[in-house]
Amino acid sequence: MTITTREFEYNDADYALLTELWNKAWPEYHRTPRVYRHEDDSRPKEPHFVRLFFEQNGTPVAVAEYMEDWETTAEDDYFFLMAIDPDIDFKSVADPFVQLMMSDIKQRGAVSALGTILMEDRTAGCQFLESIGFKPEMREPRSELDVGEFDFAPYSGIDALVESHGIEIARLTELKERYPDWKRRIYDLDWPILQDVPSTVEFKQQPYEEFIQKFDSPAFMAESAFYALDGDKWVGISTVKKVDGKDDELSVGFTGVLKSHRRKGIATALKLKTIEFAKAYGARIIKTDNEENNPMYDLNMQLGFKPKPALLIYEKKSQTADADKVSEGGA
Repeated sequence: MTITTREFEYNDADYALLTELWNKAWPEYHRTPRVYRHEDDSRPKEPHFVRLFFEQNGTPVAVAEYMEDWETTAEDDYFFLMAIDPDIDFKSVADPFVQLMMSDIKQRGAVSALGTILMEDRTAGCQFLESIGFKPEMREPRSELDVGEFDFAPYSGIDALVESHGIEIARLTELKERYPDWKRRIYDLDWPILQDVPSTVEFKQQPYEEFIQKFDSPAFMAESAFYALDGDKWVGISTVKKVDGKDDELSVGFTGVLKSHRRKGIATALKLKTIEFAKAYGARIIKTDNEENNPMYDLNMQLGFKPKPALLIYEKKSQTADADKVSEGGA
């Protein structure tokens, strides 16, 4: 068995192959070539980024990428993703990929931390990561809501409750007409809420010019984005996004409320608006994932989301081992 590698070429054929391999390895997070193209076009150009294909006896069996983590305040942090065909031995690709990656990034200087994600039910992959010193630092259960079975009746009083606090819930399609600076308002609202999202790293605020590129994403829909306003102040958000290529699915984008306006039923009211949208849209399910101790996870469970196998966030600190020692553990 021979494993060979080649770098990704930014053409239609490679985007199609990238998508095929990803969707086979990660069916929970369906992707399309145009989603990848948008992400690649939106990604900052300065941080180091490498994407590689792996072939077994001439047949493509995996794609993997690694990059400097530009979303964290920490220096010398790297992040990688592997999409390995589940029909082949995980370690046969993961081992040479990690060695190649470590050899490259160590030549670039210090590496303070290295992170990745994997589904907890991919036992071979989890065993491999843990055998080379990675530890699961956070667990994010996925969950799904059956839109057709959702019962709105228990929440009939939520709109009146929110209104009693002087809060208005509005759709972004309407707010765009009222607020020419709507993108800046969303940018200013997202940041304080994002800082309360559980994470293994400390986020840094994305530059405004990079942030607003998400509004050009194939997943973005202004009609499925809802905001809470206290007078003229935007205080809460809940959005669902397209799952490109899956017309019967939506995924949760971002939900949160400013600290000053919590415990008023606003998050629940916002979530209900997205479920109403999903029903009118014709979606069968809404998918999401949350850190297991996050109050938003509890809210989703109360609303009827059903838990699925969790996403594990793995991390390895202070990468000092020589690249040729990375493979000493067994999967």
